[in-house]
Amino acid sequence: MNRVQLVGQLVYPVEVRRDRVTGLVTAKSIIAVPRDTGTDFVPVTLRDREAIDAERYLGDGSTVAIEARLHCALMAERDGQGARLRRQLVYVIANRVTYLDVRPFKGGGRL
Repeated sequence: MNRVQLVGQLVYPVEVRRDRVTGLVTAKSIIAVPRDTGTDFVPVTLRDREAIDAERYLGDGSTVAIEARLHCALMAERDGQGARLRRQLVYVIANRVTYLDVRPFKGGGRL
């Protein structure tokens, strides 16, 4: 079973994008999750209505609880000397977001 639950604060405002071909709405942000010896910064992806609502009601510093699944991707690229590098990206795809402390985004346009 691939399921995670995180509680933390948004570090950046939610950035929403709509795919012009498919119409799919996605949003990205980063959540700061405290732990015993510091803080983890976890990239989060939201979809559809969760993305639109998060952009409208959440700003950086908002506290949220996220139920999600992990997604991993392997990226291959070359460094400045032409050597091949492999990087593993891990982020969460939110299924449900609960707003615990709302600090609205003070930016411009909406979707």
